[in-house]
Amino acid sequence: MNIAMAVFLATTPILASIYFTRYLGENYVWINRKIIHFSIVPAGLLYYLGQIPREVFAPAAFLFGLGQLIFHIKNDGLKWYQINANYGEVFFAFSAAFVVFFLSKNYATAILLVMAISDGVTGIIRFVYFRKNGYNVKLKKTLDW
Repeated sequence: MNIAMAVFLATTPILASIYFTRYLGENYVWINRKIIHFSIVPAGLLYYLGQIPREVFAPAAFLFGLGQLIFHIKNDGLKWYQINANYGEVFFAFSAAFVVFFLSKNYATAILLVMAISDGVTGIIRFVYFRKNGYNVKLKKTLDW
């Protein structure tokens, strides 16, 4: 597989999840964020398998984080998964760039997969646990922008 195809296969789930979550709307921002977290798993695996070199992955993740930051600063356009004053997705992208750039492939991949999967899984477990124990848990943000 060439690099262009690997990048396409890595970015398609990410961009598709961002596009799809738009239809869930900003009331479901926490669910949207979990879906987007899971969507980077293919990118992490393609990096691990050597299909995407670190010289491509790290700058791409950094630029993606920079784009997220710009949307936050402008407070424009991505409200269905961005939360005012919560820069988690920005730090997530910057972290992905830095771990891939500075760590060995094995360590970086482990961290990427933990970042991608653990937040989504723990969010779901937290939701189920609190609901089961009688708490009125919502995965919605308040609309007090």
